[in-house]
Amino acid sequence: MSNGEHAVAGLRATREAMKWIFDAKAGDVSPLYECGNNDHLLVIALTKVHPQGYRDMDAMKDVLKQQVMIDKKFEKAAEKLAGVKDIAAAKQKGAIVDSVRQITFAAPVFVQAAGASEPALSGAVAAVKQGAMCAAPVKGNGGAYLFQVLSKKQREGVKFDAKQQEQQVQQQAQQMVGRMAMNELYLNANVVDKRYLFF
Repeated sequence: MSNGEHAVAGLRATREAMKWIFDAKAGDVSPLYECGNNDHLLVIALTKVHPQGYRDMDAMKDVLKQQVMIDKKFEKAAEKLAGVKDIAAAKQKGAIVDSVRQITFAAPVFVQAAGASEPALSGAVAAVKQGAMCAAPVKGNGGAYLFQVLSKKQREGVKFDAKQQEQQVQQQAQQMVGRMAMNELYLNANVVDKRYLFF
């Protein structure tokens, strides 16, 4: 829970419970709250409080462990798939073969076989010519990918407009600068966020 959230466990009418959370100490157990549409009873056990600042390593351990596991699995898979020049050779080394359609820069492709969204494939596929096989495995969120580009097509009726693209990039840059400036002001003003008291 952070002090910018508006509800506990996704339930409505948990304002009093939110106030209790931010006044309690680690190890405290709350009184019984009626919440939702008077169809839920809620008791909260506060196990730990993270003060303002960077999260400690214990809080981030699961996230870091998952990232390290992705890196290690990719290393093993890339080692196993080294030197593979076609789909048949990849199959012989234990690869799962699947067809993926519509890989674009507009949105990351979801690979059904891996059950993961893979933004790295957009750039990698764009760099390979039609009919060619990629030179080396690509590291993704759900696996190591080797692919052959079967077909490349430009969407019909869509032409590249350099001026329009430039305007979009400028607009995005201005929005980003605005967000960064506001964040800098927020940090330097030592704002204390107490939204939980009002929602």
